[in-house]
Amino acid sequence: MKLALGEYRNRGAANWGGAAVLIQFAQLARMSTRNDKEVSHKMSGTVADRKRLLHVTAGNLRQNHLYVTGHFDFFPADCVGSSKKTFDGSPTAVNIFLEGLNETIQTDIGSDPATGKPRSFLRGRSWVRKFYEHHKVKTGDLLALERTGTRNYRLYLFDNKVDRDLGWQASLEEPLATQGPTVLELFAGCGGMVLGFQRAGFETILANEWDAAACATIRKNLTNRVAQCGQ
Repeated sequence: MKLALGEYRNRGAANWGGAAVLIQFAQLARMSTRNDKEVSHKMSGTVADRKRLLHVTAGNLRQNHLYVTGHFDFFPADCVGSSKKTFDGSPTAVNIFLEGLNETIQTDIGSDPATGKPRSFLRGRSWVRKFYEHHKVKTGDLLALERTGTRNYRLYLFDNKVDRDLGWQASLEEPLATQGPTVLELFAGCGGMVLGFQRAGFETILANEWDAAACATIRKNLTNRVAQCGQ
């Protein structure tokens, strides 16, 4: 199956593995309490510890800024650098992998020369501009900044406003293709369970997912009855 917006293959493969085989769902449901605790223990904190969503504003696009106001706690405490406009190669910088561009940049958070307080955006404009242009980022889009290590992060387009405005409600007015059993799927991922139900003779009334690339994958391969919960 082709994956729309190829990035999804990298960050959503776990959603796909085993999902198309319905019998595995029952096996997972019978996991012991001991295993549940073991899995929970291995998790690296809450979602907020691993990923932050950054809302792109018109000002961001004009100034080629990436605002991190309200997310200073997501970075190492020593990540705030000098008041210089350009990055000076500080050893306390963080590394950010720019998905789609397949390159890693170093940056930090500059400080205000008057107050010494952290500024509201990551230092550097050229790499931000390249990222915006490559992904055709628009006002209202959401970017995800994911922590992959102590000082390592990954930046990717998480949610496209154009996709959110597709008007998925109209698809519910279309008649179903069959008269067989139906299913409503939440947390659909890239469509593994949708495919499994289809092969078992079910038809999906609606698949709900919040990842834009996953929704595009389902639309491209399986059904138009997809809603992003961000809508």
